Amino acid sequence: MHEALDLSPEMAALADSLGTHGTPRERARRLYLAILDDALKVGYNEEMTADWRPNGCKSARAVFEEIGPAGERFAMCIESTMLFLALGRRMGLDTVGMRQEKSLGETADFVVAHMVAGVYDEDGWHVVDLTNRRFWKDPAGHEPLIDDMLLAYAHNNTGLIFRAQGRLYDAEKAVSAALAREHSHAAFWYNRGCVHLASGDARSARHDLTRAARLMPHSAHILTNLAVAHNALGRRASARSTLYAAREVAPGDARIRFNLGVLAYEDARYEEAEVHWRDALALEPAYAQARRSLGHLLRALGRSDEGLRLLAGLA
Repeated sequence: MHEALDLSPEMAALADSLGTHGTPRERARRLYLAILDDALKVGYNEEMTADWRPNGCKSARAVFEEIGPAGERFAMCIESTMLFLALGRRMGLDTVGMRQEKSLGETADFVVAHMVAGVYDEDGWHVVDLTNRRFWKDPAGHEPLIDDMLLAYAHNNTGLIFRAQGRLYDAEKAVSAALAREHSHAAFWYNRGCVHLASGDARSARHDLTRAARLMPHSAHILTNLAVAHNALGRRASARSTLYAAREVAPGDARIRFNLGVLAYEDARYEEAEVHWRDALALEPAYAQARRSLGHLLRALGRSDEGLRLLAGLA
């Protein structure tokens, strides 16, 4: 069993107290209630601060052992899933982690999937979703994961947690551990590329983001950050063409328009920069960076009143 799914003696004792008797559904139900309502009282919490997750994504053992002042335990979906798998296997259940397919996708931090536990019996797989308190649901729309893939997601989540905490060296190590387990997942390459960008290592960022773009060529997030890496390396033509490709994928993304404006401004094409930044603000009026850039540009072009009006909107 992998370390993230290891049981302490106390965990084994709890599983043993729940017993191996009864059908898989009956055993899974006892464990489900113990985790949510009885012995463990695990609630959902995705706080990424060092106070909540100093070591990144919690292992099954960490969820069990880290008890709050009111006797509560907290976990994200992947953490509570690993706890269920570890205890359930001790109870003789055939369990795997499952990924909810409809939750796959990209967000600002590229958190890509909701994780649940799967339990097998003579009728096939069944879903136990601790986060949403759903028991023995139809597995349609869920994909079983081998342990290595589940743990790759845990390493990836650790990288996101450390990145949010500003611990970029630790974040890079964590996402590299995810890639060591699964190197064909675009999100892992993307996340490590973003860590490299934040660290100022544009060359490594371009390598990782290029790999991510090959695996997921229609991702506006990947293409936009790849363009930023190109630009940091002085590859301005590549940056511009990559941003145009991103705009084709996501014409309503204000960040793409903003970055096109940055490229134009750096090439002293001020009228074009103004157009792109106005487009960004039309798409997202609260986009402070675009408003600030456009306001300073207008003032530099001698249109101080316009520029000051835009800058005043930042207050």
